[in-house]
Amino acid sequence: MENITPLGFTNREIIDLKKDERDKFQCLFSKLTDTKQYNFSEVAENTPVIEEIVIKPFTLL
Repeated sequence: MENITPLGFTNREIIDLKKDERDKFQCLFSKLTDTKQYNFSEVAENTPVIEEIVIKPFTLL
């Protein structure tokens, strides 16, 4: 069965309380208290330099 989300809930996080009940409502309480549920380590110390590629406009002959 496919989940269908009404347009009014787009860009919002929906917590399924039935599923969250198994985890003692950890997701719900983390949202209510604005506490991070996961703490990720840093990905990289140095970020790469991305060079911009310029595409010239097309001209008709």
